[in-house]
Amino acid sequence: MTESKKEFKYEMLIRRSKEIASEYTVKLTVRQIFYRLVVALDIELNRSQYVYFDKIITQYRQENLNFADLFKDDTREIINETYISYPYYSFSEILNERINEIETGYPEFTYNKNLLQDTINVILLEKRTLQDLFELSITPNTILVIAGGLNSFTQMNELRKMINNENRKLKFYSFTDYDDTGFLIQDNFLFQTKNYLGINFDSIERIALTKELIERFKIPINFETKTKKQSRSTHKDYGLPYFVELDGIEPNFLMKLVKDTCEQNFNNKLYESIDKTLTIRNRRLKTKYFKELKKIDLTKI
Repeated sequence: MTESKKEFKYEMLIRRSKEIASEYTVKLTVRQIFYRLVVALDIELNRSQYVYFDKIITQYRQENLNFADLFKDDTREIINETYISYPYYSFSEILNERINEIETGYPEFTYNKNLLQDTINVILLEKRTLQDLFELSITPNTILVIAGGLNSFTQMNELRKMINNENRKLKFYSFTDYDDTGFLIQDNFLFQTKNYLGINFDSIERIALTKELIERFKIPINFETKTKKQSRSTHKDYGLPYFVELDGIEPNFLMKLVKDTCEQNFNNKLYESIDKTLTIRNRRLKTKYFKELKKIDLTKI
């Protein structure tokens, strides 16, 4: 490829990446942007093209920090309280702030509004990078389990404690890649929950990815075979003709798919009625609290 063609391709991919990123209200990963470009026939679906795209998009983000803010990466996190600064307040300002907290704060009656829902959804998600998207789409009665590989027994035991002694229906839904690893993650999860933890689901359904979904929405497929080392690491061969990543689903459609899956087992009218009851109850508590508050001489605090 000549230098002029390389420059043209570089500029085209950057421009198209900006256009795609601006179409969504949620931040996308580099891989999700890449798949949108594949669907639009702006770039080919293979490893070398992804490596090339990742390289140029990283370089451009390093040079343009505003553009970098359009992306997210959930695989890395920085937490350091040393760099959290606190403003300096005088004693009188602190006192006034405390009084204000007393005046505005009041005890609220809280209740887990999901306790009256008759179904608990358990979603198994392979990709941690899609966690934000799922969290925006699930209903309050849904437990989201992030795999990121084969689930550990510790993680499974935490799930057991969350749904221990539940008499409600348990619905299981999986969202993994369409490859050996994705199917193995699902099978391993179900094996552990049933044989080691005694968790029996009332229904088990693989939502994505499925062959029907891939063909219906023409999700980009990859015919490149994985290495023998990767194949051996899965300990099982599912005989799949190709592999497709969950990231390849159009983000808005994936959000709708997750939302529809969860809402079919969620009684929204019941949830809203409980919420309304709690609002009225807390309003009465607030009124009662303020009456008691007026009896306190705040000037002596």
